[in-house]
Amino acid sequence: MTKRIVLPAVALVAMASVAAAIGAPLPRKVVRKQPRIVAKASLEHFKSHARFARLNHLSVETKGLVQADAHQSSARLRSFPQWKGSFTYQGKSYPYVMAGGNPMRGDETRLDTSFVALSFKFDEFADANGNPIVIDTTPSVGEILGSPNFVQSRYSVGWGQFGDAVQRASFFNVAERDWHTTLERPRILTPVTVEVPVGMGTVEQVNGKYIGTVSFDFLYSQLQTILQLEGVRTDELPIIVSRNVSSDYALGFHDAIDVQAGNRKGIQTYTWTSWYDADVVPEIFADATTITHEISEWISDPLVNNIVPEFVIPESGTPPACMDALEVGDPIEFLSTQMFPVDIRGHVYHTQNETLVPWFSREVPSSAFHGAYSYPDTTVLTAPSDPCPTPTP
Repeated sequence: MTKRIVLPAVALVAMASVAAAIGAPLPRKVVRKQPRIVAKASLEHFKSHARFARLNHLSVETKGLVQADAHQSSARLRSFPQWKGSFTYQGKSYPYVMAGGNPMRGDETRLDTSFVALSFKFDEFADANGNPIVIDTTPSVGEILGSPNFVQSRYSVGWGQFGDAVQRASFFNVAERDWHTTLERPRILTPVTVEVPVGMGTVEQVNGKYIGTVSFDFLYSQLQTILQLEGVRTDELPIIVSRNVSSDYALGFHDAIDVQAGNRKGIQTYTWTSWYDADVVPEIFADATTITHEISEWISDPLVNNIVPEFVIPESGTPPACMDALEVGDPIEFLSTQMFPVDIRGHVYHTQNETLVPWFSREVPSSAFHGAYSYPDTTVLTAPSDPCPTPTP
């Protein structure tokens, strides 16, 4: 992965029981802009840059501990439940670590989570009253926590959360029937408002609503500060969500970083995702799409180090994009058929179909649910992955 330059975290300017603000002080005499009014954000607007990202900031030492299966020793900070498996392709073994419990042992594994609502105040852009535009996530918290990522529903593999259903489909023919990977309802942490300095973001207006874009490097530095201030734990998945705001690099990502408390070291995983109102973007990017992508990927690759045979990302262009990571959302992100509707108590959420493990292992026939390579819609991917073409001289 290309190394990105991360800007230093800026100063904390306010933090209260219901909201926090992180950012640089507002320069004097700023002439604020009015946001450009546009039609519903286009598909090409999102396809013009990488939509999702995987990051791994673990040290060489920690990566070695993971490889040796020593990263969960009692001398280190407590981690979340994990299990190890592997597959073989062309005589080479590809090991992986996943969140939860081993499917062949059955039973339900419940994974702790926490939640931060992330809002943004844009210094460079003004609302109708001339005040800095604030895009607030807190009104959507109920909808987010009521989504298929946290609420169980009926799928063709049984009753469960969305991420659990994807895992059950991948290992359907080897798992015990009572095997489940379930996210606990999140600990609700202090909402945060990040102040976006001039030049670090843009705002547009769609259907009377504001949508924003911020610099990825600026966002990443803010997230590191938030993780330090919010009291997150290494044995849980912190989920940070912003509404109608994404970065200029991705709509979401999950990451693994080294942390230390006293003389004990550990691994902190977390994810940040955007959540877009359905009336401002095409439906394949709406509401739960990104968070189902990222949570499903975290479950299947929580330490961001599961390597698979290099493959072509379908419909990614000419020449095609290739990758070698067990990221279950990425192979589907360019497909027009990626969206799958899930009804939760009469509310239809938009989710993203995910890739099943046999697609990465090029298993023919697939040992997954009904011989599938994708889920919940088993018709999105109908054959295993294609190898990345050899570069021409």
